Amino acid sequence: MKSCLHILFILAVLAGSAVAQEHPLSSTATTLSPSTLGGAGFGSLIWTNLASPFALATNAIITNDVTMKVVGQGNPANNTAIADYATDIFGNAVPVASSTIGVTTAA
Repeated sequence: MKSCLHILFILAVLAGSAVAQEHPLSSTATTLSPSTLGGAGFGSLIWTNLASPFALATNAIITNDVTMKVVGQGNPANNTAIADYATDIFGNAVPVASSTIGVTTAA
């Protein structure tokens, strides 16, 4: 029987120097270990607008907790968050931001 554990990734999103009206965020989890059930595992989450129902003030921080259930070895178990297609209150595009973090889990 393979071991199972839960890994918590906390995604902290900083609004920046502009008031954000639309702020989508995606999070993709992957593991490349062949020893996981069925080979490599993956999954995606999408938040269509973190600024809903109100715009995010400048330098505001929103956190989203993502818990992954890892079965077997994850070498590494990665989570990549991408904030893309965000706009400010004037409809101007906000620069893309992304980050990846990985942890190694034992079988």
